[in-house]
Amino acid sequence: MAFLLAGLACGLTALSYARFATRFPEAGSAFSYVLQAYGPRAGWMTGWTLVLEYTVGAGAVVGLWSYLIEKEFGWPQPLVIVISMTVVTGLVMAGIELWSWVTVSLVVLKVGTLLLFCALAATGPTAPERVNFAITPGEFLRVAGMAVFSFLGFESVSTLAQETRNPKRDMPIGILGSLLLATLLYVAVAGLYVRVTPQADWGSANPLAGALGRLGYAGLRPLVTGSVVIGLSTVAMAMVVGQTRILYSMARAGQGPGAFGEIHPRFGTPWKGTLAVGGVVTGLALGAPGNLLYNVAIVGTLTVFTAVGLAGANRWLAWPAAAINLILVAGLGWEAWVAVLVWMGVGWFSYKGQR
Repeated sequence: MAFLLAGLACGLTALSYARFATRFPEAGSAFSYVLQAYGPRAGWMTGWTLVLEYTVGAGAVVGLWSYLIEKEFGWPQPLVIVISMTVVTGLVMAGIELWSWVTVSLVVLKVGTLLLFCALAATGPTAPERVNFAITPGEFLRVAGMAVFSFLGFESVSTLAQETRNPKRDMPIGILGSLLLATLLYVAVAGLYVRVTPQADWGSANPLAGALGRLGYAGLRPLVTGSVVIGLSTVAMAMVVGQTRILYSMARAGQGPGAFGEIHPRFGTPWKGTLAVGGVVTGLALGAPGNLLYNVAIVGTLTVFTAVGLAGANRWLAWPAAAINLILVAGLGWEAWVAVLVWMGVGWFSYKGQR
């Protein structure tokens, strides 16, 4: 149910993204859309808030996959963070074609592993009946709000509109199609996991590997763990790509450092912005608490979703989407709210207009 509510919130917003991506096939995603709808200051605040979604979100993801690698394979987490982010930054800087090829290959492996889990779990024994299971509305909203993070792939698609051959055709298919497939897959995996896992074991650090171990497939643990890490790596790469394209668009619009708009003569990518984003993500993953990073990224994401929805969609879709987003945000920790409000306050007072 949490994934369905999160998918509904993202689906209503995705309609606005698809509409804007066909009308304004630019690299800036929500920044470009709100800039067109409300003007420079609103665009600046949206771009400023997108840093929370993409850069802070990437830091949270890198921290999680490095924790899993340390826990499962014993490699030191700081070393994993530095090496993995060096590779991610290099791939993103090397160009969209290489990044796309690597991402597609990793996504195929990730989806294949999830489908394997679904097949094994569907034929496995049902866990003992749940006893006195209850969840408060606040807990449900917190889970649903965190589930939004799982759907961010659809928005990162919109940051690549300028590098798409036929954006008017491909953008709506990519945005809405990725969201639909992700929702179906997440609901299936979550439902089957609950089916085969005793209630006492819910919420483990490596849930799918643990579930397969209880079903008698402990030998698949390295494959599943590796697939989880690979899946998280594709998310982090998409976030780094998205952030660099947003900074590029802001620089071209005169609302950010001009260096972020410089294109590498060989690779054709905004290389200085890529290096900056890679460095900041590495620092966040090394030094900031993972839960705080996740919550801050989700609050920032839902804030941007609300702005894009109100800017572009039919009012009958925009207002329900805004209401759902605010409800989901209410379930997250107060620390995240404080961090986001401080960040947005800094952004508001640092605005200097367009150059």
